[in-house]
Amino acid sequence: MLEDLLDKIKEVIEERYVPIATVYLILFLIILVRVFDLQILKNDGLTSTDLDSDVKVQELQSTRGNIYDAKGAILASNKLSYAVTIEDTKELKTNEELNKVIYKLIKLLEKKEQN
Repeated sequence: MLEDLLDKIKEVIEERYVPIATVYLILFLIILVRVFDLQILKNDGLTSTDLDSDVKVQELQSTRGNIYDAKGAILASNKLSYAVTIEDTKELKTNEELNKVIYKLIKLLEKKEQN
């Protein structure tokens, strides 16, 4: 009876799909261990550094030249300009704190304009 069982095991091992299935199983286990490592063990580092960004920089490259009216006067030019948006993140509790931040921003923009 033991010999029959050993013969059956040898037959299964000699099949063509067993080595291929073994390779796929090993690769799947490697991927599973890596996902566990990233999702469970290293979760704290990703959420605190990558997801909590307050600064959003958006560059638009759209210099197209000047637009003139029929008489040759400039309607729109390609002068470089900046747009600043302030979003409420609930970090500033009072209007006084918000006013200080806005004042610093105005001074920074005036300094940039002079250069």
